[in-house]
Amino acid sequence: MQVDVSEVRALERDLAAAGSRVVRELGQVASKGALNIKNQMRSEARGVRHAPGMPADITYDRTVTRSRIAFEVGPTTGDVGSLALLYYGNSRTAPVLKDPAFALHHEAPVIERYMDAVIDGVL
Repeated sequence: MQVDVSEVRALERDLAAAGSRVVRELGQVASKGALNIKNQMRSEARGVRHAPGMPADITYDRTVTRSRIAFEVGPTTGDVGSLALLYYGNSRTAPVLKDPAFALHHEAPVIERYMDAVIDGVL
């Protein structure tokens, strides 16, 4: 008895290729989302009298592993960005800037919509 599995093998190749394409495209969506969050945080930080360099100090770092793409957005530590009290206040002052979570919550639905489109495009 002979069994033709060529179509199964072709499907296997297509799924493997789609997986790498999905990872690449999801990474692009996440990268654009991180850029938008960074830009919103920079915009919110403009005009802070005590930290005029704060907007330029807001950046993002990307970490990629086999199973994870992560971005960390915010002021760099140890520089102007160490002025966390501008975001959170302290015992003597109220916060001057919006909590960074607001920028994330603003961008999250957009990121989610584009990620759904990438996944739908593969399925």
